[in-house]
This record gives sequence, C-alpha cells and structure tokens, in this order.
Amino acid sequence: MNLGRYDTNLILTMKTNLLFIKWILISFLFVFCSEISDSQTTFIVNKSHLDYLYKEIKINGKQMAVIHIYSNAPDYKYVGDDDEGFACVDDAARAAIFYLEYYKAYNDSSSLHKYYNLVEFLIYMQAENGFFYNFIWEDNSINKTFNTSVAEPNWWSWRALWALSEGYKKLKDVDIEFAKQILPVLVKSVEATKKSFPPERIIKKINGIEFPTWLPSETASDQASILILALLNYFEETKDTSVTYCLNKLCDGILMMQKGDSLKVPFYAFLSWQNIWHAYGNSQSFALLKASKILVRDDLQTAALNEINFFYDYLLDENFLSSFTIENDNDS
Repeated sequence: MNLGRYDTNLILTMKTNLLFIKWILISFLFVFCSEISDSQTTFIVNKSHLDYLYKEIKINGKQMAVIHIYSNAPDYKYVGDDDEGFACVDDAARAAIFYLEYYKAYNDSSSLHKYYNLVEFLIYMQAENGFFYNFIWEDNSINKTFNTSVAEPNWWSWRALWALSEGYKKLKDVDIEFAKQILPVLVKSVEATKKSFPPERIIKKINGIEFPTWLPSETASDQASILILALLNYFEETKDTSVTYCLNKLCDGILMMQKGDSLKVPFYAFLSWQNIWHAYGNSQSFALLKASKILVRDDLQTAALNEINFFYDYLLDENFLSSFTIENDNDS
C-alpha cells in the first residue's frame, strides 16, 4: 500500500503480514527476559517444539547437537533443503542463547547440556578464516559452497559469535575448561571480523537517501546489531580496546540508518538494509541501549529510545507491518 507523499519528501510503501507479529513479540520477550536478573527471569514460552527440533549427533567422535531447520504440519516430520542441508549455524546459535537463558532462569541442567552440545556444533562449523559455515548435509559433512552457507561475514557468523560470547561471559567463572575451549574460537572470529571492516567511511545514495557502506553487507543495520551484541560481550571480558573502534563504527552506521522523526515517517525507525525496513531480526535499539552504557554515548540511548517511543507506537497503530521501503522523490 502506498501511503503517499509526506513533508520529508519520502514515499513510504507498506504491507502488513501477521506472520511477522510473532517475530517482533518473541524478540521483545527474549530481550526482556535476558536483561532481567537471574532470580527475576520468568519464561512464558513453551519450548517443547524447539526441544523436538533439537537433535544430538556425533561427528568425528565428538558429541554435539543441531536444530532441524524445518518440521512441517500435520505430521511434523523433519524436512531438509536440497540446496542447503538439514541444519544450520544460524538456528543453532539462536537456540543456544535461548537454552542458556533458560538454564539461568530455572537452573535447568538439561538446557545447559543442550547449550554445550550446540556450542560444539558451532565450533565444528568454524572455518579456517575465522568465520562460520552455515549448513550441514544429512551425512554431517559441511556445505561449504552454497551462497547461504559459505564462511563469510554474514548473519550466521555474527550469531555464532554472539552465542559463544554469551556463554563465555556467563560460564567462564564456573566452567574453566569450557572457557579455555571457547576463548580461542572467539579470538579467531573477532580478529577476522576486525579485518573485514572497510578502511573508509564511504556514504552512498539509494533512492535519493544517504546510507553508510561500512556495515555488514554495506548497509545491514540488522546484522550490525547482532555483531554489536557479540563484540560488547567480547570487549567486557577481554578489554581489547581495538574492539571499541569497531563498536563505535558500527553504532555510527546504525545511527545513519535511522530515518524520520516524531512527526514524519518512518518515525525514527532504523532501516534494516538499504532503503528497506522489515520485521525480521530487528535488534538495533536493544544493541544501541547496551552499547550506550559501555561506550558512554548518550546519543545511542537517545536514538534507541526514539525508535521505541515513536516507531513502535506506530507499528501497534498499524496492526504491525512486515516491511516497507522509503524513497526521496525530490532528489535530483
């Protein structure tokens, strides 16, 4: 639906999709739960289906676990993908974080067991270049060639780094052997990530709007937010000051992706990639709020609260949105 021209000379094209409501609600639930102290955390989600998707496997004599990517109704048999495989780092990393939080909330040893096994899978999937392959085949061999599985600075590498850094941060004092195993993996991944940053801050225009080009995939603020969460954990634990340069650069790029104001569309929303906002994987405000404390930057807190206070109110009023694009129709 085209909503027409606004004072900002932006055209906002929107469409609604109730499927994406669950992703927003789950994201907020996870953020809410993970930021409360252990004694206060209460989960109100049913994890039985995730437990069903969880599968323990052995590779080269090492026990680990994966998450099946698909399980379709009505019989809920596991389904793989002919091009990708049957399980991936992207899902395993997110499940690992969930199980770690569940363990913290309920001291549930089975969830901690699942976290450790999923971490073993993440370690297995790390490539020599420090990033992570994404998918494995039914014979447990790694899919190293398909475009959603190559080891590169992309979603699955950031999520693996996040899951590993969360575990290191929360378990290093109680499980020394685990910490010794995880730290070299983290260091290798972070060093690769630092080298992946472009040397210059180049700005480009898309549909008449200025965007940064130093975020993952040039403009992917959604990916950048996951990377920020991982690097914040790493910096807190290692005090590697070179990481703060990367963090500030990522935060600056996300700030450039914020468009509109309190009266003009898209009401302080952080665009996800290029001139597109979508309801999947949005953690920008959460990442900036956490970064504002560690980097001592009030501008990050202000920007995050602006999105929360204005854009999310707008989302509720619109019965949620799946995506929209913006354009500057007056640009020459």
